[in-house]
Amino acid sequence: NIIINDNMGLCVSLDPVVSGDSCTITALSWTLNFMTFTYTSAPLAGADVVDVATGASLGTTDSNGQVTVPNYGTVAVGGVAAIYLGEAPVAEPEVPAEPEAPAEEPEAPVEEPEAPVEEPEAPVEEPEAPVEEPEAPVEEPEAPVEEPEAPVEEPEAPVVAPPASGDYDNAAGTYTVAAGDCLWTICEAVYGNGAKWGEVWAANAATIANPRLIYVGQVIIIP
Repeated sequence: NIIINDNMGLCVSLDPVVSGDSCTITALSWTLNFMTFTYTSAPLAGADVVDVATGASLGTTDSNGQVTVPNYGTVAVGGVAAIYLGEAPVAEPEVPAEPEAPAEEPEAPVEEPEAPVEEPEAPVEEPEAPVEEPEAPVEEPEAPVEEPEAPVEEPEAPVVAPPASGDYDNAAGTYTVAAGDCLWTICEAVYGNGAKWGEVWAANAATIANPRLIYVGQVIIIP
């Protein structure tokens, strides 16, 4: 697949080649000659490569316009073109190792008991009369001191972002930004899922350099 983004005579093509869990993307810049209406191409070297969903840097393209990235997610190159590579893999939980059986300890040898030594019997003494001691007075237990209960704190109300209020043209597939809008609230209003903001940014990478900065009156494409 080749993804092409055309912006005022400057085109960028992204050609992905998948190999196992990684993908090598070749980025070429195409320049239009307005006199002959023909394009010339060159590797797009030194362009920043970013994961659209997380904003994390994935490196830069080399002198041949190539960069190797994980084979999933949406990747933007040079802030002018983006490509969707697929869903992220789901990590399987690790199975805990079974504990080793404890080593058996050797049995202690059985010793034969020695013959008992007979002692002479002691003379029987008459028991003395017991001395009676006075009974101790019974003390009444003290009443427990009740501690005051701690006041119950009311939970704070969650902060909810205001819904999108711009103009969505379903037929044209566009949305006009209004005050208080962001890509998340726009996707909540259009798709019912704010997590699709990365796909909308990828479709508008030529006009939205930073997904956190959109402007009132700006018309964006809804893919």
